Amino acid sequence: MPQLVCPSLPVAQVEDLHKANDGAQWTALWAPHLPDAAETRCFLRDAAVAFPPHAFILPDYDPPANRLIVPLCLACRDLPLMVRYHRGLRLVKAMYKARFGKHLQLDFHPSRHPQ
Repeated sequence: MPQLVCPSLPVAQVEDLHKANDGAQWTALWAPHLPDAAETRCFLRDAAVAFPPHAFILPDYDPPANRLIVPLCLACRDLPLMVRYHRGLRLVKAMYKARFGKHLQLDFHPSRHPQ
């Protein structure tokens, strides 16, 4: 069964990747975390996703200077951007509430770069 992998990277590194918009760099991002896996799980639907997955950027609470890179399936990738953010942020808040036991207020301002 494929596992869900969500790398946490510093904001500067994520912004450099996003500005470069290079598919090879995004594929290389997943390679160390999924060395011999052919698929992973979608963060929003828990569906199987072929390698390399579509990457979606969400805030990380621990540490807040990082961003989570979560994989999405094709169906979730095609959702409107605000729907993806709503579902993703709701899951991140629930995930960290279960871990730290408190309600989170995430301040997240997506970059203005085109998706």
